[in-house]
Amino acid sequence: MTNVRAVRSGVDVVGSAVGRWVSLFLAAGNRVVGGVVSRVLSSRAQRLWFIAVTRGNALVVVLGAAVSLKVAGWLFPYSGLVPALTLLASLLPMGMWLRLAPKASFLVSSLYGRQLRVHLPDTSLTVRDVASFKQQTESLIRIAQLTRAKTLHFDSPLLVAGSTRQHLRRYLESAASRHGANITIDVGDAREVDAVAQGSLSVHAERYDVLRGGRISTGPNGRLLTCKVLVRMHYA
Repeated sequence: MTNVRAVRSGVDVVGSAVGRWVSLFLAAGNRVVGGVVSRVLSSRAQRLWFIAVTRGNALVVVLGAAVSLKVAGWLFPYSGLVPALTLLASLLPMGMWLRLAPKASFLVSSLYGRQLRVHLPDTSLTVRDVASFKQQTESLIRIAQLTRAKTLHFDSPLLVAGSTRQHLRRYLESAASRHGANITIDVGDAREVDAVAQGSLSVHAERYDVLRGGRISTGPNGRLLTCKVLVRMHYA
């Protein structure tokens, strides 16, 4: 039993370190080009590109394009069309991400096809934040309809706070009603993140620390608690 605990402890340490280093690398990249990337991902052109790629199922579109280019390169090795198509296809993965506003906004990804993952900003829910939160939720429901998304996945330590979950649920239901969307919302229980996720989230510690008390909680093993909200979209 002691050996098993030692192995698990070692795995946790390694997993946390891996998650932290990956997150630090991404954070460093964000400091260098984050502003430019955010403006691109929140542009109107990016929104149209995201809808077009996701509506065709983003994962299928990107993989299909990669396979097609490989076959084209094999069949026509000396054609100048292949490099041109390769350049065009390199833009396809960009269509798998969308930021709903330049700052303090939802980041939406479609890496799993029409199962959209939504990442929340670490706001303090001030009056201005709440207004932006509501507006972005409206946009999110509309985008989900246009892309024929099956589900919207929210999974964040910020959702452990009951006030944030209530705001999110109320705004989702209100937006769905205004846009004629048929949705069901499932709210999961708070759970402790794994070692890799803890390492990944550790780079946000300073920003989490400035939030009001009770917004962020930890579990019995000292790792952050997170909560999942799953929105199912139903179509006639």
